[in-house]
Order: sequence, then C-alpha cells, then structure tokens
Amino acid sequence: YPTPSANDSDSRQLVSGYRRACHRVAAVPVRYYERNLKSQSFVMNHHGLGEHGAKALSKSLSRQASIENVVLRDNAIRGKGAAHLAATLLDNRTLKELDLSNNDLRSHGLASFSKVLENSSSLSKLTLEGNHFLDMDSARLCEALKVGKLLPPPLRAHASRRRTTP
Repeated sequence: YPTPSANDSDSRQLVSGYRRACHRVAAVPVRYYERNLKSQSFVMNHHGLGEHGAKALSKSLSRQASIENVVLRDNAIRGKGAAHLAATLLDNRTLKELDLSNNDLRSHGLASFSKVLENSSSLSKLTLEGNHFLDMDSARLCEALKVGKLLPPPLRAHASRRRTTP
C-alpha cells in the first residue's frame, strides 16, 4: 500500500525512519501506521505490536511533536515496550489522550509511565485498564497524578488490579 502522501518529503522520511527502526529491532512494519503517520490522533488497536514493535513505533513517534491522542489498545506492549513509549512521550507537550489498555504493562510499565504523568501538562484522559497492576501500583499512579497536578476533569485512570497477596 502506498502512503497517501507519498510526495510529501516529511512523510517519506517518517516512513523510512519507521521502517529502519523496525528492521533494527526485527519487527514487522505496520502499514496502518505508515498510512496514518501524519495524523494528530494515532489509533492503532489490536495490531500485535509487542515489545519490539513498540520500540520501533516510539522512535517514529518521537518525530511527531504535535500528536494529541495515542490509542494503542491490546497490542501486547508489556513493560519493556511501555518503557520505550514512555521515553518518547516524556517530552511531549501536546498529548491529551493516552490509552494503553490491555497491554500487560504490569508494574514495570506503570513505573515508566509514572514519569510521563509527573511531567505532562496537557494529558486529560488516561486509560490503563486490563494491565495486571498490583494494588501497590495504584499508590504509584496516584502519586504521579498528584505530582503532575493532572486532576482536571475528565481525567480517567482505569486500572485493573491484582491482589498483592496470594
């Protein structure tokens, strides 16, 4: 599938950079991303990115300074993939919505995103359901939200929890 803006030099550079990043981490490039890379809203659910795909994606997202919505539900990103995405989004000042539901982030992934939440001045919607967090992770999330002063409505932080005791 050719990218819709194949004549746009910026788009070609983003696609090329994304493909190189995929090659370096042995991830299969996702054509959907290539076709939608210039959008302010990036929604890519159920594509099975995994940790390596999240790493490649994060390298490309770092070049998109004006992205406002990132929705990556059910992509098996896990903790390592979350760390790569968090490092990319740490300096983003335009991100308003982040949905990483059902990615098996666990405690490690939440720890990575806590830094993003502490530093974000624009995030207003957060969805993290179905990530197998522990009860103690709720305290970490609340502290990050408090430090970052991210309590404007309608901030939503959904977290499926697992008991810390057997």
